[in-house]
Amino acid sequence: MNIAFFKNFPDFSSPGFNEKDYYNIYMNSSVLINARSRNVKYPENPGGPLTIKYVFKGEEFYFSNNRFYRVNKNNFLLFNQSQKYSSYINSTEDTHSFSVFFESSFVEHVLGSLLDPVDKILESPDTFKNIPGRFNFIETLYPADSIIIPALTEIRQSMYLNNYPKEYYTERLSILLEEILKLNRQLYSRIDKVQAVKQSTKIEVYRRLCIARDYIESSIEKKISLSEIAKASCMCEHHLLREFRKYYSLTPYQYLIRARLNNAKELLAVSEKPISEISIESGFEYLSSFSESFIRHFKITPTDYRKSQKVNSK
Repeated sequence: MNIAFFKNFPDFSSPGFNEKDYYNIYMNSSVLINARSRNVKYPENPGGPLTIKYVFKGEEFYFSNNRFYRVNKNNFLLFNQSQKYSSYINSTEDTHSFSVFFESSFVEHVLGSLLDPVDKILESPDTFKNIPGRFNFIETLYPADSIIIPALTEIRQSMYLNNYPKEYYTERLSILLEEILKLNRQLYSRIDKVQAVKQSTKIEVYRRLCIARDYIESSIEKKISLSEIAKASCMCEHHLLREFRKYYSLTPYQYLIRARLNNAKELLAVSEKPISEISIESGFEYLSSFSESFIRHFKITPTDYRKSQKVNSK
């Protein structure tokens, strides 16, 4: 397996930049990108290999197949082989992005040795057509966990040392692929929670619920309506409301408020921004409604929570 390393994002506007040669690297190698950037936009790519996206600091936004994702340290994102996407970073401070692109033949070799004939990963859960390769993972925002994120952290740290052989990265990427496969196998137990007769219907409903959830979590600072969420997930409003509530035990609006409050709670713990600014950044129009919701959900005022975090950090 060939491995390519990038410590900076490409500058597509630089004189002499050959976009075709750049993308060809991804067709013939596994690629690791560990880069920092701010206020940039990247055009839609022509579709590359299976990739995992993570952000160690800040947040990066991706748009693919009419789906919108906000990637930060609390989640990671998978894109299947040949999936096209664009991205942007909207921050005046450096965002620390990390991506792993798995060479297609390497994926075939590793996963081919691990998959059982009955593995549901072969059923192409995202129902994309004309995608080469047998492996189609569920494309969604996955919560940061105690396995994938430490694996990404270890690979990233090794890049700073510049003295690890190719065999090391081959082993690390093989293990990472295996863990991604395990994670997707676990998802199918969750898919079975969807109330439908046919397995194909369960998969499709679950996929659309993931789209709705990702849309909510990626739009917490915006005013979004049930109709917008329903449109993004290609479901009618009543169907979305019913299925979302059955699966998550929350309505989309309740899920949105919880996501906003969790975001505010994290900012209160790590940021020196005024509470009023955090309130707006987390999607609350009025400080009073933010404070009331925060107290109701966490049984403590935003001010007292921030003070408690400062005491605990000493």
